[in-house]
Amino acid sequence: MGGACRVKTATLFTAGPPCTDNFQVLPFTYLDKLFQSVEQGYQALKFTDEAAVEAIRGIGKTAGETDSAHGMRSWQAGQRQRSGVRADWNAVKVCDNIHTHIKHTHT
Repeated sequence: MGGACRVKTATLFTAGPPCTDNFQVLPFTYLDKLFQSVEQGYQALKFTDEAAVEAIRGIGKTAGETDSAHGMRSWQAGQRQRSGVRADWNAVKVCDNIHTHIKHTHT
């Protein structure tokens, strides 16, 4: 789930840079839609139901909220929605979506 990746050094693991955290709030546009984080985009784009996509996209970061808390709200919204999941989601969810989100977020 959310959190920066862990990087192995010679003797221990340390936290990776913030850009490796899918919960990091760093707005980006993909398919002409604005997303606040990679997690929000991931959760929204697994649905074909436009209302579900927009409900997840509408989750904004509140004053004082951490990126982690915002990411959890996005994740929870994606878990609550049960209808309209793309039929090909299991095949495309990582390769087609996440890498593209990261590219759009950090370039």
